[in-house]
Amino acid sequence: MAGLVLFPLGYLAYLRVTPPQPWAMAGLIWGFVLWAVAQGVLAPLVGRGFMMGFVSYTWASLLAHMLYGLVVARAMSWAMPGLSRS
Repeated sequence: MAGLVLFPLGYLAYLRVTPPQPWAMAGLIWGFVLWAVAQGVLAPLVGRGFMMGFVSYTWASLLAHMLYGLVVARAMSWAMPGLSRS
């Protein structure tokens, strides 16, 4: 539910408060934001270390979140052509 509905809605909110940018850049930044919250805020809340100690999992998670951000941004740019602000 979060990945299909909440995070894409968050992406739309992100677009409203940031300057115009290409969809790919917006997607990469959105993925980075999600990763930073997941690893820097949520992981410590469930008893794991900050950024989980920057082990290989942390970097794989960064790559996955940024890929997810690109997919969301591209899907939104296709579904809502007027959304692109660059």
